[in-house]
Amino acid sequence: ALASGNPLIEEQTKLTDELKKLENLLKAYNSSMVLAKTKLSDDEVKIANYTSRIARIREDIATRIDTYSEGKFSMTVGNQVFTDNKEAGAALAAAIVAKANANSFVTVGKFAGFELRVIKNGAEYSGLIHGKESYKFNVYLNNTTRMANHIGEIIAGFENMIKNAEQMISETTADLNAQKNILAH
Repeated sequence: ALASGNPLIEEQTKLTDELKKLENLLKAYNSSMVLAKTKLSDDEVKIANYTSRIARIREDIATRIDTYSEGKFSMTVGNQVFTDNKEAGAALAAAIVAKANANSFVTVGKFAGFELRVIKNGAEYSGLIHGKESYKFNVYLNNTTRMANHIGEIIAGFENMIKNAEQMISETTADLNAQKNILAH
């Protein structure tokens, strides 16, 4: 067509190419708008979830009993109270092996005012510290003292969990505002 030298055909070819470029730009714009709306919605949900989590952790802080600090250790496994973390860890491990099943979480102890729950996943076990919020803990059957200390560290770290969630809210809010800015244009 271009070889024919017909200026109308040349103009039509140029306009067709320009139209394709504009159509591709429109598709890209529409795609970016859909993505921004999706991200905005996701960010709103994330912020609500973090805010709710912070509230639950604060409730757990208010009801937490300091039985995890040095010299204050006290964990209940079954009907027995342990003041030694090594003995408590061993008793907790025995209770986990004896009681855990694959169907649902079962309570195997109590520590710092929270239930300790476990479930069996194949040959492994998963643990939860259960309050208003649930906190995963690692089950160390071969290092039971470490397991007891690990649970105490999680409970002592509630304030840091709030700081982390607040940081995530801040970052997510920045992204949310960026998506609003994209949608405004």
